[in-house]
Amino acid sequence: MALVINEPTMSCIVQMLAMLVAYGRIAHTLWFHSTPGQYTFTGFDALGADRRHDERKRVVRMLVVVVSVFAISWFPFFTLQVN
Repeated sequence: MALVINEPTMSCIVQMLAMLVAYGRIAHTLWFHSTPGQYTFTGFDALGADRRHDERKRVVRMLVVVVSVFAISWFPFFTLQVN
C-alpha cells in the first residue's frame, strides 16, 4: 500500500521545511559566531558577554515562536484541505 500525499499537505511540509532551514541557519549564525566588538582592548568583556548571550537566547526563542505560530495557525487550513 503506497502512501499518497496530496498537494496541500506537500505544500505545508515544504513551507515548514523551508522555514526550519532558513531560521535554523539564522539561529546557528547567531549562536556560534562571535559578535563584532566582543573583545575590548583591556581583555574579554565579561558583562557584555553575558548580555550578548541573553540577547542570543531571546532571538533564538523568538525564531522558535515565529515558526510555531506559523505552524499552529496554518495547520487547521491544511488539515481541512486533506480529502
